[in-house]
Amino acid sequence: GLLPATVANGESERLVNFGVPSPNLGNETADTYSIGFIWEPSSGILEGSSVQMDFWRFDFSDRVVSEQPSSVVKEEVALFDAAVGNPANYVTQSSLDDGAPTPFEACDPNVVAATFGAGSDERLNCVVDPRLYMVPGIERKFADADLVSAELESVNAGNIVSDGVDIKLGYSWQSDYGDFRIGLDYTHVRQYEVSDLPGFDGGFNGTGVTDAAGTTGDGGATLQSLPDNRGYLTFNWNRDNHSFTAINRHIGSYQNLGYDSVLADGNTLITSLARKKVDAYQTWDVQYTYTHDWANDRFGTTVFSFGVLDLFEGDLPYIEKGDLSTLNNFDLNTFDPRGRRIYARALLQF
Repeated sequence: GLLPATVANGESERLVNFGVPSPNLGNETADTYSIGFIWEPSSGILEGSSVQMDFWRFDFSDRVVSEQPSSVVKEEVALFDAAVGNPANYVTQSSLDDGAPTPFEACDPNVVAATFGAGSDERLNCVVDPRLYMVPGIERKFADADLVSAELESVNAGNIVSDGVDIKLGYSWQSDYGDFRIGLDYTHVRQYEVSDLPGFDGGFNGTGVTDAAGTTGDGGATLQSLPDNRGYLTFNWNRDNHSFTAINRHIGSYQNLGYDSVLADGNTLITSLARKKVDAYQTWDVQYTYTHDWANDRFGTTVFSFGVLDLFEGDLPYIEKGDLSTLNNFDLNTFDPRGRRIYARALLQF
């Protein structure tokens, strides 16, 4: 009751979202556009090379999305605003703890502020009775009013416009040592603009950002992280029954939209670890394959493969989320935390 119940005065909350039936859900529609070209020189110094470029655009309408948590709590905020001005609607926060000797003990915020001061611990202990702004589908802790869970319906809301480019480059050549090929696949997302979504007036995480390209989005409430640059470089070699492949996978850096909320809510240690950007990341995968033709035709052919994923076990880009958990200090929506994995397999072909 000391500050208005607005987004600007709010704090970052982690909550569990429960999906519930959405009987009025309709179809989403999209207009899609693409144009591209492929160029493969058949002679000269560039023989063996290939260039492919595709420009694309998607324009979604009535997109099927989950309700925004901020939209769901509007009913709570309305009830809170109706109750906050009446001193008879306040109780001591300490009386909300489990086992409190006097549950829901009444207090007068004006008397407490006049006696101890508006910023005193005693005044901070005098809060609006949470029973007055309870609504179905939202669970809060009585002791500190933290949001625990919310039931969210899927709705037809909002428009999304996304466009970008895919580029594929390749070059193949032959020699006495075998057949070789190198290739590059690269995708750039120029924009992923979200609009007209209820509860999305403040953008992702209240930052005002509505273009998700190159950002962490809002962690999944509306959209997961969307790095705007990613691709992979491949090298292939084949000779007789032997082949080898190496793949370098790259994800470019992108903006951390949770940075401001971590600064606002975190302690000194947490704020010192927070960064505005998630660093770029790359991994190497390698695989060797041997194809064996059995002398007895009934056994067919067996392809033996041995490989290593994330060969150099690169460090995951650190992202501070405010709780110092070692299991939560990277972007799980983007990066694979399993590290180096070794595998072997045999494929029998008849």
